[in-house]
Amino acid sequence: AAQSGGMLNVAALGDINFWEWSAIRDMLLTLVTGFAFFAVGMKTNLFHYEFPAWLSFEGAWKALRKDAEDAKRREGH
Repeated sequence: AAQSGGMLNVAALGDINFWEWSAIRDMLLTLVTGFAFFAVGMKTNLFHYEFPAWLSFEGAWKALRKDAEDAKRREGH
């Protein structure tokens, strides 16, 4: 699978040690950060926040399309 994904030197995977302190520390840091984000999100209802319409993809697309149509109309006159 690694070779089909473009990794040519598969032997390099044998040198990875998942049980060294730096790897465990990075895993714990990721878990703690994720838990903190989850806790803050649940406490503040962050996950139920509704962004303004202009900040959505649809709102941005409508604004761009309107600007393009306005520019086209100005060009025609």
